[in-house]
Amino acid sequence: LVANMIMGKLLLGKQYSFGQVSAVVLLTAGVVTATLFSKSSKKGGAGEQGFDPVMLFGVGLCSASTLAMACLGNCQELVFRKYGKHYDEVLLYMHAAGLPLYLIDYSTLKEHMSFWLSPDAPTFQLIGFTWPTIWMLLLANVVSCHVCKHSFFALLGSTSSLTATLAIT
Repeated sequence: LVANMIMGKLLLGKQYSFGQVSAVVLLTAGVVTATLFSKSSKKGGAGEQGFDPVMLFGVGLCSASTLAMACLGNCQELVFRKYGKHYDEVLLYMHAAGLPLYLIDYSTLKEHMSFWLSPDAPTFQLIGFTWPTIWMLLLANVVSCHVCKHSFFALLGSTSSLTATLAIT
């Protein structure tokens, strides 16, 4: 949320009220506190005295990802404001652009699909038909992800990037 406010100020020149800044600071402080105390509450774990390099690397990756997502959210807000609220088009481009990346691990995908299509794949009975379990789980995942992403973009189109991110958080 802090990153979203910073990017909103830098990219869109936004001004935030005292209440918005206070809410973001309190929420961020709560997340940081919960993260730090969850690390120290584990009994018998290695590295209880401080940050280990793996945790530091993970925090760095999460921070970079957060800044990139904040930049993307504010850019989408700007594009929606300028060209209209075309959520479905954004979803199409986001997903179509990522499809070629699946070719990198084509052999593993082919192996899994072969198993999913084999008679040994787990199935279940529903309304008198036998359904392949993994294909139904995949379908449920795709549909629920699409509904979630479409709803988020609709929210982003009708509110600010900060409000949408706060609602998701």
